[in-house]
Amino acid sequence: NNVFAKGLPPGTGSGDIPANVLILLDKSGSMSWPVSTGGITKPQAVAVDSATRNSYVGMSSSIVRVKYDDMSVDDAWTFNNSGTCEMGDIKELRVHGNFLYVLDYSKDRLFRLTLTGAPATCDWSVAIDNPISMDIKNDILYSIDRNNLIVRNLSTNTEITCSYSGNLQTNSRYAYAMAIDHSGSNMYVKYSSYTYRYVIDSTTKCPSTSYAAKITDSSGSRSYGMEAHPTDDSILYISDNWGHKIHKTTLNAAKTSVASRISKGQCCTGNSTASTVRMYSPRGMAID
Repeated sequence: NNVFAKGLPPGTGSGDIPANVLILLDKSGSMSWPVSTGGITKPQAVAVDSATRNSYVGMSSSIVRVKYDDMSVDDAWTFNNSGTCEMGDIKELRVHGNFLYVLDYSKDRLFRLTLTGAPATCDWSVAIDNPISMDIKNDILYSIDRNNLIVRNLSTNTEITCSYSGNLQTNSRYAYAMAIDHSGSNMYVKYSSYTYRYVIDSTTKCPSTSYAAKITDSSGSRSYGMEAHPTDDSILYISDNWGHKIHKTTLNAAKTSVASRISKGQCCTGNSTASTVRMYSPRGMAID
C-alpha cells in the first residue's frame, strides 16, 4: 500500500492551514491514517467532488474513486483507458459538475469523464503539448502547456480564444503549477522561486499576456500543486515537492508581494502529530 492521507491539524482557514486540505503522498507510510488502497500505487493527483465528498485519485495511467464514508476504493466507477482519452502520466484532476477533467502529461491530452457509469464515458478531448497545469473557476476552465493556452466556458461547452504570448507564455511554458483565484480575477503561475500574477479580463475571461506582479516566493522551486483559497483571493496554498511541506501564502492587499507564510510538513517517515506533520514529496492537492 503506497497511498496515505491525513487531514492537517485543525485550522480556521484564515490564520493557519485549514484541516480541509488533502495531500496525497506516494513514497512512504508517514501519515498515521491509511486509506484502504486496493488498486492504488504511487498517486500523483487528487480531486474532490464537493457534492458527494468522494475523491478521485490519479496514478500514472489509471484513476480510482475513493468513497468518503469508509475511504475504500469504489469499484462501481471504472474507466476504460483507451483512444483519445488514454492516460499515461496523469498530472492534474479537477471535478466540475458531473465531470472529472484529466490532464495527462505523457499522452498530451486534456479530457473529461463522467462521474457515473461503469465504465465512465469520455465525451470531450483535446490534444495539448507538454501540459503544465489546469484549473476551473466560475465555470471557466484554464489549461497551460508548452505552446497552448486553453480557455473553455464549461456552462456553454464553447472554446474561448485567448492570446498565448509575451510574458504569459515565457513564464508559463516551463512552470510547475497554476491556479485561478476564487473570483476568477487573477491567474497565478508558479515558476521556480517566483509566482507571477496575470489579471483576467472580466468580459473576455482571458488572462493578460503581461504579468501584473512578479512575486518573489521562497515556497519551493518545485511546487507541483497550487490551489487558491475558496473565499479569500489573497491566499494561495502550495505543495512543496522538494521541501516536503505545504505552504499557506498570504499576499499583501495589492497582491504584489508575500505578506506572510505558514508552512507545515517535515520529511519523511513516522506518525504525524498536531505539531509534526510528516510528508514525503507531496504532489496533488485539493481543497474541499
